[in-house]
Amino acid sequence: MFSAMLDVLESLDPKLIDVTIAYTNQSNFWQFLGGSVGKIKIEATQFSMRSVVDGGIGRWLEERWTCKDALLDDIARGRSLAN
Repeated sequence: MFSAMLDVLESLDPKLIDVTIAYTNQSNFWQFLGGSVGKIKIEATQFSMRSVVDGGIGRWLEERWTCKDALLDDIARGRSLAN
């Protein structure tokens, strides 16, 4: 489904926004709804649709997950995101 969507949109070359959200404190569902999650960190990265399709969708997705895992590990270890 994702691949078919990208094929249709490729000619328009829209931008893809990859967003990673890290919650610095663990909380349960009710704490989350009550606003007790503490600080959150958000990172967004923009990609050209054409670069994603040309480089291979599967490879791009694997790279994004690897980057997200590393980013979340850094945050969990107390390293902050670049401002």
